[in-house]
Amino acid sequence: MTWVQRCFGTFLGTLVRRILTNAYHSGLNGICGNDDVGQMSAWYVLGAIGFYPVCPGDGIYILGSPLFSRATLRLDEKWCKGAKFTITAENQAPDHPYVQSAKLNGSPLSRAWIRHSEIVSGGALEFVMGLKPNEGWATRKEDLPPSGTFCQTGNSCREIINLVSLRWAILNQI
Repeated sequence: MTWVQRCFGTFLGTLVRRILTNAYHSGLNGICGNDDVGQMSAWYVLGAIGFYPVCPGDGIYILGSPLFSRATLRLDEKWCKGAKFTITAENQAPDHPYVQSAKLNGSPLSRAWIRHSEIVSGGALEFVMGLKPNEGWATRKEDLPPSGTFCQTGNSCREIINLVSLRWAILNQI
């Protein structure tokens, strides 16, 4: 069971997918809550391609539930080592919100997070999605995000639950 699943059970995969598909749309109330100078929109864009920050600025992104089977970030070569970062999601479908496995630049990725530096170096993040959670993926202690990030403290699960619960409450208001 991944560290995220330990906090939420299998709730998070379906919750993130539900927020992405129901809380954002092109109608009058298409952005839930106060967009806070683009923060909610930025979370949506990142979440829709398969990863998002829980603590902006710490350089760690949690792997989520991509809405697209392929997305490419074109990186500014003046500032980034790589020219692009491509995200693919095999078996991506509305009823397949769970990550079964992942690869980063062709190598198996046993953790459910990536670093900002890995994105801006260019390359590829490959997801394999499924109908049910993979209870064996991202389960080792060394798969936890690095020390100093939100999940290393004793309060980490509560902190994540509070963040997701806030988005859940906003979603249920629309």
